[in-house]
Amino acid sequence: MRYSLKYAILFSMYSAFIAYVMASYGKKIGVAESWDFMWIYFGIATFIATYTLSYFFIEKKVNYRKTRLFFLAILIGILSHWLCHYVILVIGFVKAVFNGLPLDSIINPINGIAAAAVYSILGLLFIGWFTMPVCIALSLLLKKKDDISKIENKIKGKKINNIC
Repeated sequence: MRYSLKYAILFSMYSAFIAYVMASYGKKIGVAESWDFMWIYFGIATFIATYTLSYFFIEKKVNYRKTRLFFLAILIGILSHWLCHYVILVIGFVKAVFNGLPLDSIINPINGIAAAAVYSILGLLFIGWFTMPVCIALSLLLKKKDDISKIENKIKGKKINNIC
């Protein structure tokens, strides 16, 4: 399994778990009645952002430094929050259109771009403390293991070629 896929799966599962915990806590205090599927949205948005960015900026690049892993992990955390909030807004708009609800109080997808940015900034202030460090740690840890496994495969390949 490639680095970007492992990273995307692990980080999206963690993000979905954190969103589930936050949503269940929000229901207990009566704040978050509409957060039933938020953990699914966070998992999907995090997977898309993590896989896309890590594939194109880490796997496709031959020469990179650990600082790229660090800054890319921060970018993934920010982008995944924005993408999740944008998906929630678009799904709300589509539901309103199909259910025939008045669209005056619903944010349309064009205005949702800026609204998702505001929501993600607020979300990062509260939830970012849980996701950013894990995103950075997973990035560095998985890439280190990936590099070690590549070296081991090269060594095994040389031993097999020397025997034959």
